[in-house]
Amino acid sequence: MPEGRLILDGAQLTCEDVASVAAGRHVELGAAARQAMTRASSGEAARSGHEVLAAKWAWLMDAEQQEGAQRIFIEGHCSGVGDPLPDAQVRAMMLVRANVLATGHTGCRPEAADILIDMLNRGVTPVVPMHGDVGAAGSVPLAHVAQVACRYGGEARVAGRRLPVKEAMEGLTVFEPSEVEALSLINGSSFATALGALAVVQAEQVLSAFDAAAALSMETVRADSSALNAGALEARRHPHAASVAERLRGWVAGSTLVDKRRDPDSFSIRCTPIVHGASWEALAHVRSVIDRELNGASDNPLLVSSGWVETGAFHGAPVALAMDHLRASL
Repeated sequence: MPEGRLILDGAQLTCEDVASVAAGRHVELGAAARQAMTRASSGEAARSGHEVLAAKWAWLMDAEQQEGAQRIFIEGHCSGVGDPLPDAQVRAMMLVRANVLATGHTGCRPEAADILIDMLNRGVTPVVPMHGDVGAAGSVPLAHVAQVACRYGGEARVAGRRLPVKEAMEGLTVFEPSEVEALSLINGSSFATALGALAVVQAEQVLSAFDAAAALSMETVRADSSALNAGALEARRHPHAASVAERLRGWVAGSTLVDKRRDPDSFSIRCTPIVHGASWEALAHVRSVIDRELNGASDNPLLVSSGWVETGAFHGAPVALAMDHLRASL
């Protein structure tokens, strides 16, 4: 298990943090985030938001259903199909959602983040079907997580065993969501963002391996070292290409096989810094998008200084476009 407990504050979560919690690292809600959530959820604006949402649901549902509106709302989104997601992806999604709640802009009590964090620390991983998400409001994967977190139903894996919700959640605090919390638990791009964070970490490992393989390839073909010339790469004005060339120069330094002594190599060798540099630049852009998304308030409505605001902040377009970019670059 990764060492050191991760403190969630709604502002500093990284892709590496997500990967570490997916692998088993424990989590704690930071004191400042807890205070911010408490202030936001206990204020007059938050109370009015609960009342408005409750009235809206009352209009949509008949009188007999209103008492269990939160459960009806969450279970109504549990429409996933297919094989279960890997535990690591579900854990990553739970962490990302808890950090969204920790921003203090959702109007949720700290208990809403606490239940997800406690599940992570106890190794309670909801069984979430692989298909059905649209990457925006009413997230199907998040709904399957919320169903277990609120003990409405579903199953979870604990210590390698697939258990019904009652048995899986035994010993954990019972969480009963308000209307706003039921919405916030399933509203946003946290699943796509979690997958994006894991992909960024894996892509960096892959690109590093590509660079090392390129150095070995240059040895194998007795490459001309001119392709790594610092001045030439600087003149191209792509800093990531220059960085790749610098790494390759370091690896082949002192080589008796790679030297400036013959005709230029084929494009597959000669263009390595430019091609690899372009992929590294794409990864840097994707990381910046995912880092922002990890610490952004992906929800609706949002509680800001002026009160509740209806926005489209739940939409996953920034993540989707960034991941398309990463896929093309790889």
